[in-house]
Amino acid sequence: MYKIVIVLAAFILSCPGTILANPLSFAENGAGARGISMGRAMTGFVEDVSGVYWNPAGLTFMGRPQLLVSGFLPFAGSVGGISKNDLLFGFPAGARASAGVGVIYQSVKAIPRWTDKGEKSGGW
Repeated sequence: MYKIVIVLAAFILSCPGTILANPLSFAENGAGARGISMGRAMTGFVEDVSGVYWNPAGLTFMGRPQLLVSGFLPFAGSVGGISKNDLLFGFPAGARASAGVGVIYQSVKAIPRWTDKGEKSGGW
């Protein structure tokens, strides 16, 4: 029994953060449609401004300055206004050099709170 507990604890501690519980994991959609459509497998092949989010080393493959503006509103009306907005900018700075900057903003305005009787009693 002791060995099972040690092995289980070692496995849990070695898990990356994405496997462990995250209450807003459904809102972690990345930046840019391409990375999202690839199932978040974008870190190894980035050649546009979304590399600011996925893998900054991929910015070296940009041929021209790029700007990415995106917004994501899952459950905007039902859960109380969960939103995620991205503003990314990258530009080549030489033959094999580039720079990028990004602002990623996530917010949850209000999650409703319900009583045991099914009545709304405010928010969290």
